[in-house]
Amino acid sequence: MIEDFLRYTKVLTVAFSILILLNAPFGWADTSDLIDVPGATYTFPHDINNKGEVVGYFIDADGEKHGFLFSENHFTKIDFRNALWTEAWGINDTGEIVGAYQDSPSGSTHGFLKSKEAFLSIDYPGARITKAVGLNNRGQIIGFYDEVKSFLLVEGIFSTIAVPGADLTIAQGINDSGEIVGFQQVGNTTDLFLFSQDNFKRPSLPSYVKESSAYGIDNHGRIIGVYIDLMGLGRGFLLSGHYFVSLYLPSTMAGVSVFGINDLGAMVGIGCEQGRCHGLILPVPILSSRARTTSHLSR
Repeated sequence: MIEDFLRYTKVLTVAFSILILLNAPFGWADTSDLIDVPGATYTFPHDINNKGEVVGYFIDADGEKHGFLFSENHFTKIDFRNALWTEAWGINDTGEIVGAYQDSPSGSTHGFLKSKEAFLSIDYPGARITKAVGLNNRGQIIGFYDEVKSFLLVEGIFSTIAVPGADLTIAQGINDSGEIVGFQQVGNTTDLFLFSQDNFKRPSLPSYVKESSAYGIDNHGRIIGVYIDLMGLGRGFLLSGHYFVSLYLPSTMAGVSVFGINDLGAMVGIGCEQGRCHGLILPVPILSSRARTTSHLSR
């Protein structure tokens, strides 16, 4: 089921390395909540808003992929009309949802914006593949096209987001200030980026981080994502100012991958045990002076 995630997001090379750790036995922290769509073989939550609403996608028993909204302990399936498959990737506080769908086995992949019950397709001009993956409360939408470059969509106007000199640039998260995070790849090396005030930056990371990818940023400037260390093992992380916090479960030292964060201290991600992956809602760790370089999700 993780393989499906990799197949539909081939450019996420850092996610491949994290499989080494995620296939280890997984112990749940008391503070985490499971998000598993009933009857699904795989549930992948990708974003959470300040109301605690979660969006993502799941694979059902027939191998079909559908988007979902999890709100007030209830799952609602999200399917673009007549689509072969649908993924939900981002949600803002008004409940607007962005994602992607494919219209036929040989057809193009399109982004979409769902506002209440209405769907609007999003297609970067001339691209065969467009995915909308995040949006903020100002209605600004980010995504990527043809799995190489990214875009910002504001009031119907596209602008390209491309790290200078990078082979690919994949935007993943945006906050209300318009700060954008994601990852860039040069050769076989993947690094996170922060795009702020029209400049690309690479936040300072510990020396043991070999590769990194950012997936979300909240309105406090906290960044989440996954990283690979010098030993080739992966974990999720929280980067808040000078604090870099490794996310793992103390009972087994198993890592978690995190993809969405809200302003109220909640994250969403995945963890795996015995070949089965589960969606999770996790608390943002409480930072202390000892958490400057590493920490965990405590019980």
